[in-house]
Amino acid sequence: MTDLEGRYHFAIKVVRIAPEGEVVVAGGQLPLAQAMTDRLANVDLALNLPVVFPAFGMYEFQLFANDMYLGRAVLNCRKQEAPNR
Repeated sequence: MTDLEGRYHFAIKVVRIAPEGEVVVAGGQLPLAQAMTDRLANVDLALNLPVVFPAFGMYEFQLFANDMYLGRAVLNCRKQEAPNR
């Protein structure tokens, strides 16, 4: 990420997108130890979330900064089929 200035507290949620509604599967907090002063600097966030996907389907990794939604990445969790012989 870039264009950061000040102190930030990041959070991530892993959400299952299901027909009956969204279900939070996992989440975590990513506090930064120091304030960001250079808006042109790059910041990399490393995540170590022990996520177990309870069912096949679509999942979102949602990123928040200071409780503001920044964006998402979508993952499609599918059953792997054995090749036909």
